[in-house]
Amino acid sequence: MGSSASTSQIHVVIVGAGVAGVNAAKALDSKARVTLIEPTDSHNHKIAALRAAVVPGWEKRIRLPLDGLLKNGKVIQAEVVSVDTGRVTLADHTVIQCDYVILAHGRGKLAF
Repeated sequence: MGSSASTSQIHVVIVGAGVAGVNAAKALDSKARVTLIEPTDSHNHKIAALRAAVVPGWEKRIRLPLDGLLKNGKVIQAEVVSVDTGRVTLADHTVIQCDYVILAHGRGKLAF
């Protein structure tokens, strides 16, 4: 990527939609082309789950659907199988070219 590239051309792929991934995606959504990749269709706030166990009505507040999360970016529900320089490969063999990758998959084990 040359120095003449505009920020709208910068493509950032974020792997994982936990707290770090969601916050990174939202922070970059207006500054870069963002692709957020997560195997599930929502972010489940694990810490708030403790409150949901004892406070009626909170069970509806711990799940954040990823659809519509980003104004400009894209959310892909898929599993990442490899990350290489400038590209991310999904389980269905789709290759996503990018300028930067943020690995925010949490403490879970990645397949690659």
